[in-house]
Amino acid sequence: AYELINIEVRRITMKLKRMFAISVFGLVLSLNLIGGAFAESENKEVSKISKTVNVNKPIVAVVKAEWCSTCKRIGPVVMELMKEYDKTAQFVVLDVTNAKTSKEAEKTAKKFGISKFFKENKSQTGSVTIISPQSKEVLKTFQGEGDKKAYEVALNEAINR
Repeated sequence: AYELINIEVRRITMKLKRMFAISVFGLVLSLNLIGGAFAESENKEVSKISKTVNVNKPIVAVVKAEWCSTCKRIGPVVMELMKEYDKTAQFVVLDVTNAKTSKEAEKTAKKFGISKFFKENKSQTGSVTIISPQSKEVLKTFQGEGDKKAYEVALNEAINR
């Protein structure tokens, strides 16, 4: 009887281990699918980031980092602005998350003629700055601003300059 109980305990243990492994695998798969969906959504929005310089559109420089909680908080507002103003403003995201992204941000800043701005502001994560496309003069800087209307007012002023 003892031997039968021992065999049954091992059988149940093996079954539980398999169930646990399947559950963990399912959880990991779910998280990857969810994460992938978020990444895909973010990648679609990245296409709104200006890739070419236009001297007639104000530059909107966004200094961000993955570890920046302020950046995460204002991100949805900035994404909305990118959608709404993609034809009338140049959005330039300067990602300073790490050395590699900072190097890319430096190249992007140079391409848009805002290297000096980047050098002076690369530590200002969570900032959104509107810059004159001709003079490279800073027109307005927001730090951690979550109010979309404030951005709209400043962007409309810069566009109509």
